[in-house]
Amino acid sequence: MKDKELYAQILGIHKSWRVADVELKEPTGEVEVFVERKPGVQQTCPICGDASSGYDKRRR
Repeated sequence: MKDKELYAQILGIHKSWRVADVELKEPTGEVEVFVERKPGVQQTCPICGDASSGYDKRRR
């Protein structure tokens, strides 16, 4: 299993999202997992269910 597939399974990422990249920070032993929306997938508000533009693309 590849890193991206492994972390997607560990984190429960499915449907409209995907693991874009996985980076190991060796000095600190940290793993950074980058998740992004799959292209062309409509987002919806988890509270009201209305369509959302998915405007927030900040890296966190």
